Amino acid sequence: MAPLRDVASFPEMKRLHKPICGLHVFDAPQARAAVAAKADFLLVSTLVGPKRLGYESALPVTLDEILHHVKAVKRAAPQAFLVAGMPYLAGEIEPRDALRAAGRLVKEGGAHAVKVEGGIEAGAAIKELLRCQIPVLGHLGLTPHSENRWGGIARRGVSQAEAEKLLTESRVIEGSGVFALVVERIDRDLARAIAQSLQVPVLGAGGEPGLDGSVLVAQDIWEARRR
Repeated sequence: MAPLRDVASFPEMKRLHKPICGLHVFDAPQARAAVAAKADFLLVSTLVGPKRLGYESALPVTLDEILHHVKAVKRAAPQAFLVAGMPYLAGEIEPRDALRAAGRLVKEGGAHAVKVEGGIEAGAAIKELLRCQIPVLGHLGLTPHSENRWGGIARRGVSQAEAEKLLTESRVIEGSGVFALVVERIDRDLARAIAQSLQVPVLGAGGEPGLDGSVLVAQDIWEARRR
C-alpha cells in the first residue's frame, strides 16, 4: 500500500483547505489504531520518554531509544507516512551530526521524514538534511527540548517583540525547505498569523482553531475518552 500521505501532498492539502491530522504514536498497537483512525501521518517523537520510558521529560531520550520505537511503528504500519522526531543534541552542535542521526532514522527505522525543533538556529541542520534528500517537519514554540530554557508551559509570542521574532523565524524555517511546521504553545492569534503567512501547512500541537491541522498525542486522546 502507498503511504497515507507523502511530502508533496502536505501543501496540496493546505491549498484545498483539507485539515491535516497527525498522531504521536509510540508502539505497534498505537500505530495500528492510528491507521484505523485514518491519521494522515504518524509521528514517533521524543515524547516517548515521559510517555513510555519513565523519564521526567523528552530530553534524556537517546537516538537508539527513539529508533527502537520508530522500527516498531514501521513494522505495524508500513503503509503510513512516518515522521521520526530527532532527539535532543542530535544536531544542535554540528549539522553533520544531524545528518548521521536522521540517516539512521530513515535508513534503519524506515521513517519518511524527521522532525527538527528550533527556529533560526535550526536552519543549518535542516538544509544539511535536505541536501541529502531527507524531508523535514519543523517545530517552533515551546517545544519539548526547550522546556528548561523557557520554563513551565507558558505560551510564547504573547509580547509584540517575541511575536515578531517568532513570525520571522517561521518564515526562515519555511525558507529552509520544511514541508510543514508544528507550532506549540504559541499565542493563538500569532499561530493563525503564521498559518496565513506561510505556504506550507502550519499544524497546532493542541487542536488550535484556524490552523491547517494538528499533531496530537494518540495516547492522550484515548485516555481522555476512557474517563
